[in-house]
Amino acid sequence: MRNFLMIMLFLTGITALFLGISMMSVPNGALLNIPVNLLSNTSFRDFQIPGLMLVITVSLPCLIALLFYIINHPSRFSWALGAGILTLSWVIAQYVLINGYLLFNALYFLMGLLVVIMAVQLRGRQLI
Repeated sequence: MRNFLMIMLFLTGITALFLGISMMSVPNGALLNIPVNLLSNTSFRDFQIPGLMLVITVSLPCLIALLFYIINHPSRFSWALGAGILTLSWVIAQYVLINGYLLFNALYFLMGLLVVIMAVQLRGRQLI
């Protein structure tokens, strides 16, 4: 389970970093084939700010949690739990704001949920 948590943190962090940078570098969504009209119910004109928010709220916490996990830091499971909760929050907020479902939303929701479950399980074992 420990290796699986590391893999999930890595995959979530790296893919969110790639998606965020892609959204910021081509804000009209053409690079990722995402229509800008998804943002019509939001205050965003393009994907530049959402891309930055994705990097800050999903990618960085996951990669920091992974780093803490690799160096065996005492707060590694707390960081993983926080990263998982932020990932779930991102997906829920995105779903509410765009009023729609995208395939990668389901994938990120599943990954965030697995990270939360594993972090809670491993954190509990550490306390025993």
